[in-house]
Order: sequence, then structure tokens, then C-alpha cells
Amino acid sequence: MASKELKTYTRDEVAKWIIIDGKVYDVSRFKDLHPGGASVFLDEDISGQDATEAFYGLHRHEVITKPQYARLQVGVVEGESSIIHSRIVGEASKVPYAEPTWLSDGYFSPYYTENHRKFQKAVRKFVDEIITPDAIAREADGKPPSKNVIEAME
Repeated sequence: MASKELKTYTRDEVAKWIIIDGKVYDVSRFKDLHPGGASVFLDEDISGQDATEAFYGLHRHEVITKPQYARLQVGVVEGESSIIHSRIVGEASKVPYAEPTWLSDGYFSPYYTENHRKFQKAVRKFVDEIITPDAIAREADGKPPSKNVIEAME
């Protein structure tokens, strides 16, 4: 799929759209399908404004990166850059208490060594790169796991 050309807008030009993390989204066709209802887009703090805080207060970052929502992006705000980035494949989360304590930076235990952390990182990378994409595809088509996933586990 070819990526579409994104325009650059000033904040004054986005009155009918919303801004999330420096990106401009046209939600006019989506608002009636929104699980929270169309009324959330009518709030004065949302329409034409930076809705980053409101969005991330209710959604995970992965929501906006899904193709059905990423296509709503029509541009970027002039002079602003994205400050929220996706998790690095295979890396542990930096969110407090999102990971087991033994994976936290600075945690010392005589029972969990650097080898445990390396193993955990390798397993997470395998899951992120091989299993998760196939699981999403199999959820959509209802088929069993792909042969390449089984072969990758051998």
C-alpha cells in the first residue's frame, strides 16, 4: 500500500479536525462509529484543539497506529513533531510496574541474572516479530497458526 502525502497545517487551519501528538486527523467520517459516541468530538477541548492528553488518557498508543485509524491522518502541524513513539520490538516497557520487577533497570537479585534478561528479550522479540503478526492475521481469517510460525519455533 502506497503511503499518502501528508500536508502541513497551521493550528488555525485545523478547526474541524483534531490534533494528536502533532498529527492532524480528520475524524468526520469516523465520529459516528466511535465506541464512545460522536459527542466526544464535539467537546470544545477536542475539536480543532490538541487532543493528545484526552486521547492518551483513554487509549493505548497502539490504537492510533492501527491501519483503520492511521488512515484518518491528513497531515501534521507546522513546526511540531511527534513526541510519543511506539515500543521498540523486543524491549521491556519503561512504564512503572508494567513489567516484572526483575526486568527493571537497577534491580539486583542473586536469582535473576543478565542471562535471564537476555533470554526474556529474545523471547519477547520472537513474539513481537513472529507470533503477534500471525496471531492478528489468524484472528481475522479464522485459520490455525501459519506453518512458518511452527517452523520458526523449531
